[in-house]
Amino acid sequence: MSAKKRRRAFSYLRFSSPAQAKGDSFRRQTALAADYARAHNLELDESLTFHDLGVSAYRGVNSETGQLGTLLHAVQCGLIPKNSVILVESLDRISRQAARKALRVIESIVESGVSVVTLNDGREYTVESLDNDPISLLMALLTFIRANEESVMKSQRLAAVWAAKRVTASTRPMTSRCPGWVTFCVQSRRFIILAEHAAIIRQIFDAALAGDGILSITRSLNANNVPTLFGGSRRAKYWQAPGISLLLKNTAVLGTFTPHISRQVNGKTVRTALEPILNYYPAVVSPDDFMRVQETRISPENLAKGTWVNPPIRNILAYLGQCSHCQSAMIISSRSGKTRYLVCRKVYLKAGCQFRTVRYHEVEDTIKQRLHAVLIESFPRKSLATQASLDRVKSLMASPVLDLTAANTALRTIIKSVFIHPDDGKLSFNWKHGGTTVIESAFVPTTIRHPIEKP
Repeated sequence: MSAKKRRRAFSYLRFSSPAQAKGDSFRRQTALAADYARAHNLELDESLTFHDLGVSAYRGVNSETGQLGTLLHAVQCGLIPKNSVILVESLDRISRQAARKALRVIESIVESGVSVVTLNDGREYTVESLDNDPISLLMALLTFIRANEESVMKSQRLAAVWAAKRVTASTRPMTSRCPGWVTFCVQSRRFIILAEHAAIIRQIFDAALAGDGILSITRSLNANNVPTLFGGSRRAKYWQAPGISLLLKNTAVLGTFTPHISRQVNGKTVRTALEPILNYYPAVVSPDDFMRVQETRISPENLAKGTWVNPPIRNILAYLGQCSHCQSAMIISSRSGKTRYLVCRKVYLKAGCQFRTVRYHEVEDTIKQRLHAVLIESFPRKSLATQASLDRVKSLMASPVLDLTAANTALRTIIKSVFIHPDDGKLSFNWKHGGTTVIESAFVPTTIRHPIEKP
């Protein structure tokens, strides 16, 4: 007689702030799951892991955009089979929303035939226990009520602290965070200008006042190896046009600080600007120069050139195409408005990489002609991507007139990135569910020996 098949267990880990990653939270939750699985003869399945590290459960962010949402989908589509067990340290790791909403999350899991075990007390929640054991239902409700009350109180206290800081902000900085051209002095509790960094800001504004465009300024900074100033420990490796555009209209160069408050609206964080605080930072640009730059930016001549921020989608691989050499984005360029090319962003901005281009129409034609067959042959059936997404992509690719925006949006639901290999004419599709598909002879490699012109 064959041995009884062991139940499969899946672990869900969450902690709410990145700072907790430095503590013991991850190790503790991982050890608890492994110990419970061992003690109850469960097969802890690590092929699927669900970790929301530094993601809040107070407003349901983890269920809407985090791994909890992926876990719920995996339960509903059967990727996590019935009779499996979800291991979680406590119910408040799953949700800290209002008890009514939080209970729905547990119900959606157990009604799919999957149980939830809280490792802090060893209690198992199933359809039967919630329906027939009043204590289980009461314990779940009380846990969610307590967790939500704690989160509400913490949120209210934090809001009160920042409101008090705003009152005294003109004499006492609210935080040590500051723009890249100043630094915070702990001893004096003041912001101090970094002379070398401030000189770079001044250089950018002087170039704009002299009539240089954003692209020209960006290329000049990169060509002269001027260091970037923003991003802290994740500082950008080279200058990009959208950053220059934002800098030229950033009132922080005048010393103005604009505090914001954040709130969740339909699962998205919405930031609302509050009253600006003048003279909060030391100014590095004069008000007259700042206003002259703004007047230049909004002139009819410059407005006709369009904007670098949130440009319209102009190719099927927007936000997907990547250079196989340096992993930078591939963007559209042209020669005097004739043939359009895909070129590495770093090359375009004179920030390095190899000077190699690809004719865009050849790539688009290849995708339209061959992607349908690729989806049929290599896209696995057992996937978190819905069949509706696949059908949508196939339908758009088969249309006589390609809707670039719709096609790009649909592709981004199933594709993580498309690496373009400029040396040998190949495309590599990296699927969101994992795995890679290569299309050989997708285009003819092209080398352009003179500077790429502005698209």
